[in-house]
This record gives sequence, C-alpha cells and structure tokens, in this order.
Amino acid sequence: MAPEQAHGLDVTPATDIYSFGATMYHPITRRPPFIAENAMEGIPCQLHDTPRPLSQLRAGVSRDWDVLIVDRCMAKNPAHRPETMAEVVARMPQLREARF
Repeated sequence: MAPEQAHGLDVTPATDIYSFGATMYHPITRRPPFIAENAMEGIPCQLHDTPRPLSQLRAGVSRDWDVLIVDRCMAKNPAHRPETMAEVVARMPQLREARF
C-alpha cells in the first residue's frame, strides 16, 4: 500500500508506481521492503520508514537500481516519483547493463 493510500487519499498513477517499486524490491532482495507481523503493523512502515537500499541486501546490485526502485518509485511523496510508467520503462535499457 502506498503511503497516500494509508492516509485515505485518492489512488493515482503515482500509487501504481509505488506498488511497482515495492513489487520489484521483493524479488531483487528476496524480502519485502517492510517486515511486519500483520497489515496493521505494516501501515506505519509504509508511512514513515524508508526501505533499506537494495544494494545492502543483495551484493552486486548497482546503485542505479536503488535510485530507480527505492529513491524514486518508492518515494513517500508521490510528487517525487516518476510521473508515468513510461518514464520508469525508459530507464530500463540503461539498467540492463547494471545486472545483479
């Protein structure tokens, strides 16, 4: 759940971009971005915590992936996320070289 959803705000394309980032985080690091006992405990994490950088959890992950997934897609403020998925997809060819 994106932070704005936890605040009861409208779902926007930025919400989907956050979800994409969280979804990508899990297979790259082999763990979810936030670990909580249940959904209710997870909400404060979504609101206040920053996930650990991918590169801290999996050796060989380029900082470029951290920038896209953690810093941009999973930014707490929707205005700091890419505006569209097209912008995210446009970064993928450059990241192809930054394998992990």
